[in-house]
Amino acid sequence: RKRRESEQRSRLAAIVTSSNDAIIGCGLDGRITDWNDAAAKIFGYSADEAIGQATHALLLPAAHAQEEVALLQHIAEGRSVAAFETFRRHRDGMPVAVSVAAAPIRSADGRVIGAAQTVRDITHERATKARILELNATLEQQVSERTAQLVALSTRERAILADAASAIIATDVDGVVTLFNPAAEALLGHAAADVVDRVEMIRLLDPDEVRARAETLAAELGRPLRVGEVFAHAAGGVGGHPLEWTCVRKDGSRVPVHLNVSPL
Repeated sequence: RKRRESEQRSRLAAIVTSSNDAIIGCGLDGRITDWNDAAAKIFGYSADEAIGQATHALLLPAAHAQEEVALLQHIAEGRSVAAFETFRRHRDGMPVAVSVAAAPIRSADGRVIGAAQTVRDITHERATKARILELNATLEQQVSERTAQLVALSTRERAILADAASAIIATDVDGVVTLFNPAAEALLGHAAADVVDRVEMIRLLDPDEVRARAETLAAELGRPLRVGEVFAHAAGGVGGHPLEWTCVRKDGSRVPVHLNVSPL
């Protein structure tokens, strides 16, 4: 039994010694009784310098002095203290951001005789969180600014489309109309709501003319045409001018137009 107890104490001592967290033992009066290597590294005091000192005098900034009183009161009542973030003081006087948790130390007969505090240096973690928050704030500002730019651009584009004297019609890759401006409505007699996402561009042109030009172009290229390709060739036109096409109005009448085509 003694051998097992000795082995257990040795294991616990090894764990305390090798821990990256400061492990500080103190009595109920706050006097330090145990001080591991990590505590020396975090706070700058050797074990000889720290043991026997009062924790509030050695480690606590004035603004946090009452934390130790409350912590020891909880321990004296036999209650553990869950980890909480706070500050402690380094030997050089600089504050150290830490996470502190505590548990009662009991005697062989079960009486609470002190507290075992586990103190973790979270300076790097706090700096990382602060940096993330700063980046998030910057990103939110960038998104807000970019959204405002897009809204302004969209507003200008809508104004241009609405006020343009020429009919402007956009389609998707399948040739279905996706945009039909007021000038297109006036030219062809269709309401945009009746055309957008419902009608193919080819239905707005003279079908006989489209068929004839498609056959001619397919013969020149030696292959079938892709969707909308017959109109894409209007971009170059003849002699650098747009090709003329014939549009069919809603009432069935024909109107000659110059067709300029550009990719979206």
